[in-house]
Amino acid sequence: MGIINGRPATTGASPFVNGISPSAAMLTRVRSQAGVTLLELLVVLGILALIAGIIAPQVLGYFGKAKTEAAKLQINALQNALDLYFLENGSYPRQEVGLEAS
Repeated sequence: MGIINGRPATTGASPFVNGISPSAAMLTRVRSQAGVTLLELLVVLGILALIAGIIAPQVLGYFGKAKTEAAKLQINALQNALDLYFLENGSYPRQEVGLEAS
């Protein structure tokens, strides 16, 4: 036995099969089985939960702002109706009179 490239030379069969090391052959065999592991699935679900946790409060905030804006528009419409009533009748309606449609 001699030394080749700083390693002892071995005789006999090579540990490599078709030029591929046993660990690489095993990795190739394992990767050829298609599928998703439980860990990969949990990582994806965790990322989706994180994104939902960031986006959900913003979306809910937009709904709250929309309701506020709708209420402001309704108040302005009521104010405009009261102003028209005042222009036609010279006074705002009293509580006993109410708002009658004309």
